[in-house]
Amino acid sequence: YQTLKDPTQCGRYLLALHGIDLDSEPNTMDPGFLEDQMELREAVAGLEEKGGSLEKLDAIKRDITTRFETTITQIDSLFASEIDTVRSQLVEQLRRLQFLNKLRRELNELENRLLDDY
Repeated sequence: YQTLKDPTQCGRYLLALHGIDLDSEPNTMDPGFLEDQMELREAVAGLEEKGGSLEKLDAIKRDITTRFETTITQIDSLFASEIDTVRSQLVEQLRRLQFLNKLRRELNELENRLLDDY
């Protein structure tokens, strides 16, 4: 149940059912996404360093949530395809999802710390 509840674990599980181990797949990410990762990390770091406002945090959380949901939708449509033809896309999208999920958790922790400071 816990595996199916978490979208990233569920995606890994579904890949495994098709004989694909995410950890053994080549890790080639789109340079644009890597740039987005750096920008998002910098924005979060800026919030932490400057005692960021809850409004800025909320804006970043909304952006991440939108990206997360869009990625889930893309993964769903890829799983509806012939897996062998979309394998690399599935792997890349699942890695995106893992990054976004981790960032969401970090933002929730940051929000809790900021709320504790108020």
